[in-house]
Amino acid sequence: MTRLQRLIVCVLAGVLTACASLPPQSNRPRTLALQNTESTRLGNLLAPEEQNHPGSSAFHLLPDPTDAIVARIVLTETAERSLDLQYYIWHGDLTGRELAAAALKATDRGVRVRILLDDLGTNADDQALLTLSSHPNVKVWLFNPVANRHFKSVAAALEFSRVDRRMHNKALMADNEAAILGGRNIGDEYFGASSVVTFGDLDVLVHGPIVRKVSDAFDEFWNSGSSYSIEQLMGHPADPTALAAYRVKLDEYIRSEHDSPYVVQARQRLTTVLETGHTDFSWGNATLLYDDPSKITRAPSDPQGHLEIDPRKRTPILLIRRCRNGQTSYPIPCGIPGPHGRAGEGRKNA
Repeated sequence: MTRLQRLIVCVLAGVLTACASLPPQSNRPRTLALQNTESTRLGNLLAPEEQNHPGSSAFHLLPDPTDAIVARIVLTETAERSLDLQYYIWHGDLTGRELAAAALKATDRGVRVRILLDDLGTNADDQALLTLSSHPNVKVWLFNPVANRHFKSVAAALEFSRVDRRMHNKALMADNEAAILGGRNIGDEYFGASSVVTFGDLDVLVHGPIVRKVSDAFDEFWNSGSSYSIEQLMGHPADPTALAAYRVKLDEYIRSEHDSPYVVQARQRLTTVLETGHTDFSWGNATLLYDDPSKITRAPSDPQGHLEIDPRKRTPILLIRRCRNGQTSYPIPCGIPGPHGRAGEGRKNA
């Protein structure tokens, strides 16, 4: 392609992108986390201990990366009624496909699955998301998406002031009874499966009243005017035969990795967890703080909806577990302080 041809293509892409707009949100369906799930397997699992800690929540830290993906698989395989997954990044690598396969099996059991992804962070294949969403029990939505799906990079550059506002939430909720939240996205580098890099992150597995708060936060993002279904963005449903082909391809990949050292290790840990059915929990009260999804529609200088640190009050941007013998704080996965927060942090570190 000559320089002139490349220039023409770029100009045409820019024109087409400028003409694109997000679809209308009128008559969009509104869904919420399922209630009355106490009778599910996950609901019954901690019922005896819960009676000894009325009004408290249970916490189990997941510092080990392999344990972190195993815990997600266990919740996904144990869910009976609903799965809600919210992530900034979801790669199509080994751990990403393992979790996708587990979620797909859950839908086959009749579990309702809602997947909310950040459009730029995940940067997933639209056709793959459309195919997954074609399952009657699956809905895939994207947060603050780029309008033009064919020239996404160009569109993102032209819409930078809008699409620069992203969703960094990372949470998985099963049956509205157990949840995992923290610093890990979905990808090999987060779970110790990458031969190149492993990120040092921390998650926490929770049960009890705090799970309802996490689900409420998910519902706010899911039902916000900045979230769009993949069908809305693509303008058409998936090919009726695409899901079957996707299953075959996914199963072939997972079988090819069946005897890899990482999968063998993860499978051994998974077997141990399922056989023992026991996890050590600490009990206490918690406060969940999160951004208002509607803040992305306002000017960055508008403080409404922001988790702003007040240097006078030393307000923590944390998930806090309050125990009888003290207080333990779990840092949020991604926080960028504003002017007051930076000033307060500077004085704190001085």
